Amino acid sequence: MFGVFKKALGGRPPAVETGSLAGRVAAAGLTLDSTLRPAPLFKSYPALRGTKLSDRYREYFFAAKKHGLAEVEQLVPFVNVPPAATRAETFTAQADDAAGAQALLAAFPPATWGYYLPLSKDFGTLGRKDAMPPGFRLSQRRSDYRLNFIWQGIEAMLGGSIAGSSVADIACNWGGFSIEAHLRGASSVLGFDIRPENIAKAGRVARHFGAGSIDFRVQDLFTHEVRETHDIVLNLGLMYHISMPWEMMKKTYDMTHGIAVFDTVVHRESFSGFILGTGEAAVGHAATAIGVELHPTYRGLIDMAYMVGFKDVVELHGIPDPAWPDFDKEPYGNKTRRCIVAFK
Repeated sequence: MFGVFKKALGGRPPAVETGSLAGRVAAAGLTLDSTLRPAPLFKSYPALRGTKLSDRYREYFFAAKKHGLAEVEQLVPFVNVPPAATRAETFTAQADDAAGAQALLAAFPPATWGYYLPLSKDFGTLGRKDAMPPGFRLSQRRSDYRLNFIWQGIEAMLGGSIAGSSVADIACNWGGFSIEAHLRGASSVLGFDIRPENIAKAGRVARHFGAGSIDFRVQDLFTHEVRETHDIVLNLGLMYHISMPWEMMKKTYDMTHGIAVFDTVVHRESFSGFILGTGEAAVGHAATAIGVELHPTYRGLIDMAYMVGFKDVVELHGIPDPAWPDFDKEPYGNKTRRCIVAFK
């Protein structure tokens, strides 16, 4: 237990390096108490070592929910946004460049995307529309829903249009939100992501939409030097992938002179804070090299927005297509994912 120290302070070996920890403590005239005393709600997973964080969190959450400590809250004003076609859908329906879509998919096959964006009447980033498996169809529905309600909501808050606005898209991934900003009339769009493969796809799909003027870069937000500010800064799907939430929120604040949009997984527990993920090691999922995630609670997300200096916070609620089955079980439906707009 705890191992044996190899070196003492100053590089000198310890005087005693044999026996169990309990034995060494006893030899010093003290006792080591190994009795575990977890909170009563942890009946199945009382110990930390040897049990999964995800299992322990699940047990905690359902116990908290049973006692009314994980109810859905509404703590800021909100705007309901109805379903509508995205500008990307309108553009590809009119252009209908099937050959260009197929060439793009040959370079980046459907399995490499994960997110959906239409490319022509018959094709999208996840392949031929009428041949997509159920999982891809769900991804299409989610992507269209999110792309519409966030941009339509932003436009409503800014008087009906983002034409002439400057936009920065942090962790832009496949570039869908950057491209949609361009199609809605943004004067300049900067999109950056820590992963080079994402920027390669974003640049390629942007050219398909005639949006080659978008400035896509490989960049880590934490090392990004803020030299200019933007009307709109998007921080979408990122706040639950990182281990430095304060620094992330503050850098986003520093990048805008207008609004910042935060779309993220949130935990429903009614306290203001952050929870150590729900997985064991998030390497590959986390947007940092260390593979650790701190997930915000809903209250924590809002409180931190105010703490870094934002003056007002409004929430966007996307109204789903009535034909979407089981939307209430989706993250947006059960409010474990939410979108706020913070005004500077």
